[in-house]
Amino acid sequence: MIRSSFTGFNTARLGLMASQNAMEVTGQNITNVKTTGYSRQRLEQSSLFGSTNIYNKVSDAHIGYGVIVNTVSQIRDPFVDTRYRLQMANLGEFDKKLSILNDLESHLDEIGGGKDALAAQLSDFHSSLQALQNSPGDVTMDNAVRGAAKSITEYLNLYSNQLKELRSQMEGGLSRDTDDINKLLSQIQELNISIMNSQANGLPALELQDQRNLLLDSLSTYGKISVNYTSTIAPSGASIDTMTLNMTMSDGSSVNLLKGTGTPAVFQLQTSADGSLRVDITPGDGSAKIEGAAFSAGSFKSTLSMLNDDGSFDGTATHGIGYYQKSLDEFARVFAKTFNTLNNLNGKLAGKDLFTSSDGQAINAGNIRITEEWMKGTIRITGGAAADSPAGDNSNILNMISALTGSQTFTDGKGGTVFKGSFQECLEDFRNILATDTKTTESTMKNYLSIVQDIASVREGISGVNLDEETANMMQLNKAFTAAARLMTTLDDMLNSVMGMGITK
Repeated sequence: MIRSSFTGFNTARLGLMASQNAMEVTGQNITNVKTTGYSRQRLEQSSLFGSTNIYNKVSDAHIGYGVIVNTVSQIRDPFVDTRYRLQMANLGEFDKKLSILNDLESHLDEIGGGKDALAAQLSDFHSSLQALQNSPGDVTMDNAVRGAAKSITEYLNLYSNQLKELRSQMEGGLSRDTDDINKLLSQIQELNISIMNSQANGLPALELQDQRNLLLDSLSTYGKISVNYTSTIAPSGASIDTMTLNMTMSDGSSVNLLKGTGTPAVFQLQTSADGSLRVDITPGDGSAKIEGAAFSAGSFKSTLSMLNDDGSFDGTATHGIGYYQKSLDEFARVFAKTFNTLNNLNGKLAGKDLFTSSDGQAINAGNIRITEEWMKGTIRITGGAAADSPAGDNSNILNMISALTGSQTFTDGKGGTVFKGSFQECLEDFRNILATDTKTTESTMKNYLSIVQDIASVREGISGVNLDEETANMMQLNKAFTAAARLMTTLDDMLNSVMGMGITK
């Protein structure tokens, strides 16, 4: 049985249409080579084979009917996307922590140990005491000691206020982060609605999927997320993808953030009874609210840790901002108690305190100051170590010098020792911990950054637009289009030959 005369023409026509559509997809790729988040597209097509003709004989060759264009799809690798987002959570965690540590360093210039640092003021205090021991009772020398002591209290006040300001900034930043993640989830939900509506109408909505992928990448810096897609067939026959978005907690459990077009999860920043901050999550699937979510990675984990963990003071591994605040408070407390006790000759004298608080509360770094009596000169440094010491006795001043350079015990306020050593050594330990934490965090962050960059490079190689490849595709598609057109012309010539058979002039 002879195939229909126009079957070949239809085959050529379909080839022309397929080549033209593929050329349009290539043009779309080329024009979006610089578009952020754009995924390379390709035309999905398959060979068209019609139903068997009842008149065909067994010996007839079964020839196809051309090519059919199915859809346009994105070139993406879900496994690479998963790896990228998991590593982005790790990078987000240490990048945020490093940022906070850098802020601590900028607020606490103890790292530099320059002439204006607290350690330098402590050295001035030591030098002025040494000068006073040579001239006990000298008003000028006593004023020099008082000036150095005043500088120490002012620096402690300054650092304490700066840490309070930094904490306030961090809390504000965490509040903004919770607002941002809620906005991201709402935007992803809106895109899910648009994508599913488009797919139901037979449209792939690839550009909308690109926008959603960008939002998912941004979301991954807050915590470890997992994204899964399930396909269902609509009544129209179209395939619809439903996205399920979860976040993994530190215990391995998953919290649903969003499913398809459903209600997204809600993040809320709350203050616990002990004054610590926490992030509560109301899951998107309607399950019970999670109070104080324990994040396994991401910026939420590091920010909460740096705000709530006090290191040696609460037995946690992280030296958060509370550690540095409490270290300064303990330094101020021990410093004031040591010199007040010595100037009062261990209780033998009364009204000889050199340091007090500005608010009537227990002395800490934020409220320590020198007493009004010392400021006015109504009391001075006690020279002798006994209540009846003769004029010119400097034994108590020597005790003060010894106390300044000797070992002191700094506690956590609950009976535990957090450091034992001199005041200078305490500051040195304080500096070393901050410097070590910063260096370690920076090194870890750079490692994760390298991993993310490597995965991003792989992902770009898969999903990014390569102009060389697209140019080669254009040349190939142009040849295919020309060949299909030539096929149609040849078939036309053949048909003309058949139609002209038997015609005589």
